[in-house]
Amino acid sequence: MPGPANDPAVCALNYVVSEGTIAFRTAPGVATAAAVDSEVAFEVDHIDDSTSQGWSVLVVGRCRTVTDPEEVRRLTASAHTEPWAGGRRTM
Repeated sequence: MPGPANDPAVCALNYVVSEGTIAFRTAPGVATAAAVDSEVAFEVDHIDDSTSQGWSVLVVGRCRTVTDPEEVRRLTASAHTEPWAGGRRTM
């Protein structure tokens, strides 16, 4: 549970990378939606236990809501945009 509005929050989510854009679905009123119009950090990690190797990628940028209908169609047609946890995410 995130703390006060200015505290960082870590949220697990499904995402897609398409044409240089990192996109995820969210819903109004949840922590990820509160990040709109804010500077955010996005991190992806992978560990391969069999080789004792791994990697991390960290990207920092501005979070925005996608409103262009063509961009929404392009992003929702990509893999991994359906949330594993279920539930409706309209943003």
